Amino acid sequence: MNLKTLLDRKDYHSEKLGNLSRQMNYTAIAVVWIFSQRVSNDLYLPDLLRWVLLFCVASLLFEMFQYFFSYVVYDRYFMCVEKKIDKGLMKPDDEFKWHKAWPLIMTIFFYGKTVLSIIGFILLIIHIIG
Repeated sequence: MNLKTLLDRKDYHSEKLGNLSRQMNYTAIAVVWIFSQRVSNDLYLPDLLRWVLLFCVASLLFEMFQYFFSYVVYDRYFMCVEKKIDKGLMKPDDEFKWHKAWPLIMTIFFYGKTVLSIIGFILLIIHIIG
């Protein structure tokens, strides 16, 4: 397996995990809405469903931060590389090296959104079963 195939497979699974996590969050929020109760004109949520909602919304926020931060990082990095190419310091096919903290922060947001989504969905299942 070459590096391009490895990166393609990583990207494929990353995209699928992100899509699944997002769909689970939307599903959990919809189920919370279904299980919510109206008391007079106020909306009442059992405590466990409040936690479900909190984890799912936090997961969606992590996803937003992941994409925002990733865009900013890639945009800034592209601009730096483009300047070096324009000055003749690099060629377009040269290897580019990342600052180690950038991918780490993007990875933290990626795993964070997934873990938050899983916790929220487990709590939802506990509420439905229990």
